[in-house]
Amino acid sequence: MSVPAQWPVGQYDLIVLSDVLYFLSSADLNAVGRCVCRAVTEAGVVLLVNRLGDTDGPLASDQAAEAFITAASPRLRVDLQQPAHFYRLGLLCSRHR
Repeated sequence: MSVPAQWPVGQYDLIVLSDVLYFLSSADLNAVGRCVCRAVTEAGVVLLVNRLGDTDGPLASDQAAEAFITAASPRLRVDLQQPAHFYRLGLLCSRHR
C-alpha cells in the first residue's frame, strides 16, 4: 500500500501513525491528514508516534508531527503530546468527542 495514494476504505476507532510521517512530503502530509479525518470515527482517536531528532526524510520528526496536526485540524484536536526518551507521542481526538 502506498500512502496517501492508496488508503483503506472504512471508518476506524483507532488510527496509528508510527514512524511514517517524516518520510512524507508536505503535500503528502496534507493528503494523509485529509484521509485520516475522513477515516476516523467521531469517537475515534489518532495516535502519532515519531522518533525524536533528525530523520532521513524530507522533514524532521517534530516538523512532520506539527504539519500533520495542522492538516488534521479543525476536525481533530490534540489531547496529549508527550515527549518520551526517544519518541514523541501525540493523541488526537475528534473535536466532537
